Amino acid sequence: MIEHFIIGTSGHIDHGKTALIKALTDRDLDTAKEEKERGITINLGYTYFDLKDGTKAGIIDVPGHEKFLPNMVSGVCGMDMVLLVIALDEGIMPQTKEHIDIIEQLNIHTGIVVLTKMDMVEPDFADLMEEEVIEGLKGTVCEAWPSIRVSAKVGTNIEELKDLIVKVKNHIVRSHDIEGSLRLPIDRIIKLKGQGTVLAGTLLEGNVHMDEEVEIYPLGLCTRVKSIESHGIKGESATAGMRTALLLNNVNAEDIRRGMVIAKPDSIIPTTRIAAYITMVKKTGKVLKNQQKVHVHVGTDEVIGRVKLLNADVLSEGESGFAEIVLEREIVVKRRDRFVIRFLSPLDTIGGGIVLIANSDKLKRNDEAVLGKLKAIHEDKSKEHILNIVRESDKMPIKTSKLLALSELSKDTFDKEIGEIKALNELFIFSTKKEECFFTFKAEDALRQSIIEYFKELYDKRHYAVCESINSIKAKFFKGIEPLIIDGYLERLCEDSVLSIDGVNVRLFGRECPKDEVYTEVLEKLKTEFKKAGTDFADVNSIKLDVSDDDRNDLISAYVDNKEIVMINDDFYTTPDIAGMIEDKVLEFFEDNEVISFALLRDLLGTSRRSAKPLMAYLDNVGITAWCGKETERVKK
Repeated sequence: MIEHFIIGTSGHIDHGKTALIKALTDRDLDTAKEEKERGITINLGYTYFDLKDGTKAGIIDVPGHEKFLPNMVSGVCGMDMVLLVIALDEGIMPQTKEHIDIIEQLNIHTGIVVLTKMDMVEPDFADLMEEEVIEGLKGTVCEAWPSIRVSAKVGTNIEELKDLIVKVKNHIVRSHDIEGSLRLPIDRIIKLKGQGTVLAGTLLEGNVHMDEEVEIYPLGLCTRVKSIESHGIKGESATAGMRTALLLNNVNAEDIRRGMVIAKPDSIIPTTRIAAYITMVKKTGKVLKNQQKVHVHVGTDEVIGRVKLLNADVLSEGESGFAEIVLEREIVVKRRDRFVIRFLSPLDTIGGGIVLIANSDKLKRNDEAVLGKLKAIHEDKSKEHILNIVRESDKMPIKTSKLLALSELSKDTFDKEIGEIKALNELFIFSTKKEECFFTFKAEDALRQSIIEYFKELYDKRHYAVCESINSIKAKFFKGIEPLIIDGYLERLCEDSVLSIDGVNVRLFGRECPKDEVYTEVLEKLKTEFKKAGTDFADVNSIKLDVSDDDRNDLISAYVDNKEIVMINDDFYTTPDIAGMIEDKVLEFFEDNEVISFALLRDLLGTSRRSAKPLMAYLDNVGITAWCGKETERVKK
């Protein structure tokens, strides 16, 4: 289940977007003095609310006035769902249409048509207006969206809208790459007196952690994360898809602008030239000419660029083509990022596109080799496209469901191409409990060898070491990877006789503790002390052994692993004979009794109360006793 997602509003000015958000969240986002005075949203507003299924929904209020449309485009970046707000007293208006064009160009497919101000019109008029709206949305991405009438002022159907949001969000196809490299386009800059600068936006890829080093692009400024807040809650980290605010070290707010990007150091190369596939709006009424200047809106950035059409002289409404866009300053983009283009004057949205090459060389027009390369990249929705996604998955395995979503292929086509990949053995494939995962052979071999080398170095340093905790291995080699994927991969390494896993411990396959003279002497010393202590147990830490602390711990682990001693808890151990005697006596006790207490166990075994509590926990662990409602009592399991 999606735990958090971003909702955006869109629609014509004064159709009630801000009022709707206030009704949903009980927060007013028109906070600027000018916004209050003029009664319109100028800047982007952000807040959050909890849905009934436990989901946290971030919500973005965008301006509807055409003068502030660049702010609206910035807000769309990272949206998972859109509430298209249309007032029942006016219907579809110019900015409604332009917002729909932008939503389509940015490939946002999930949304709800919210018909507002139902308290201001008669029911019959509302019926007619709703029919008109539905007709007007035909042929757009919004055509299939559900609709609902509400009154933000009165509160009518607000709870029903929340229920509908829960239902619709289950159809979201997430574009955010959780396993990718950190990327957060900045859309808000907040200067906190005495604390520093907070930069906020929607986290598009990867995750960010406290005290992590990050870089602000294209500024080239490296800094560290002092504080993280998402949906009004401070935390240790944030993940792709979350509205995220970062308090950063030594950053001057005056140096930052909307459109800059926070990412890992040296992970992105800013660019002034991109290769792209452009599609014109269907009913723009305008054309795009070769070498024409336009406004380019990408992520949260806006920059002027000159468009070189590579396979046409003019693109008319609804037409598509390949282009090179030379930008007036550096921007930060990646392949497959989507963008919007608008006329310089008048400022109308005329189209948009998808980035094919983020750092492009200068390209020739009408060159078959150039066009062939761009076409291959654009139509990369086949086996090669799938392979490229796996190659670019940051050297970590990618599961089937995510690979399918990123490929944007139909299920049938995807399954066909995956079948061929398997037949030709082109990827390393392993299974989890739910689905298959894919890895390049090169990346998998590098990970496998790094794990093997880790254990070899461990064994070289610590002569008697056998196992490492599985949690330590996961933390060292699988940061940011889903637990199911980690478990599936480790299981595959066991199948390949690389590792052995015993409960919570991992070892290289075949590794045994060397049974040399020291091994035998220490074992005999421990057994002697354990027999002396009997059921009162000796604290193993108090037994003097002529070995280092590492060897001591490794030897004890090996003895337990080889069933030569028995672990009661972290401090208490005993011999197998004594452990067996304890278990037999307790089982015999249960032949005539239903409940055993700490006191009864103490008397039964002639031990102390100090030993009775850990001993009861041991009996729970080996499956002899079970909880019965009281801390000091147990029943037979």
